[in-house]
Parts: sequence; C-alpha cells; structure tokens
Amino acid sequence: MAHKKPSPRNLGLLGIALVCKFHATGAVEALDEAIEASLKSIHSGVGKSSDLSKRLITLGNTLPPRTQWKGTREDMLRDISDSIHHLQRASRIMERKGDNQSASRTVKPVGYDANLAYALMTRYDIL
Repeated sequence: MAHKKPSPRNLGLLGIALVCKFHATGAVEALDEAIEASLKSIHSGVGKSSDLSKRLITLGNTLPPRTQWKGTREDMLRDISDSIHHLQRASRIMERKGDNQSASRTVKPVGYDANLAYALMTRYDIL
C-alpha cells in the first residue's frame, strides 16, 4: 500500500508538536525536526495564502530558540535572518489579504508584528 504524502498543513502541525516536545524535554533534536517539518510545510505546496502565512509564522517562531541552544555565531545569524524573512513574508501575505477586505475589518492579527519584533530583538542581541 502506497503512503500519501503529508499535507502542508499536517507538516506544519507536526512542527508545532515538535516545538512542544522541545519545550517539555529540552531535546534540541526535536527543535531541529520541527524546523525540518516546518520547512517542508512551506515548500511542499502553496495552499491557501492564510494557511501559508500560518506555516511561515510557525517556522519563523521555531528558528529563534535554536540560536540560544546550538551552533556557531554564523549559524545563529543565518537562523535569525531566515526567521525574520519568513515572518516578514507571512505579514505581507496577510496585508495583501487585508487589501482585498473592507477597510473596517482588520485581517492581520497583532501577533504577526509581535513575532517579528521578537525576532528582530533576538537579532539585535546576537549582533
């Protein structure tokens, strides 16, 4: 019997579950697996733009903790730069979605900017 490829959404959810495992156990390998699953989730299919933005947020939020746990300074800078890129991309997706909505309705959750602010502060601390 052939196995179906996991959907981008399920890969994103796997990434979230692995981040929870990292926080519960401190196993850095779980964080690496979470990043790998999250990367696959954004590369395995386009999906709806809001779904993609959620998967980008998951990936963007998974990278900063790794800067505190492993790697060289170059690895840390690469991870945080990638995080900022993914978070900015997620924010742009939601802003474009908002352009198609009525002006009275806010589409982008406030948390999108808070996630980006955290990544930017982390980069500042590394530099």
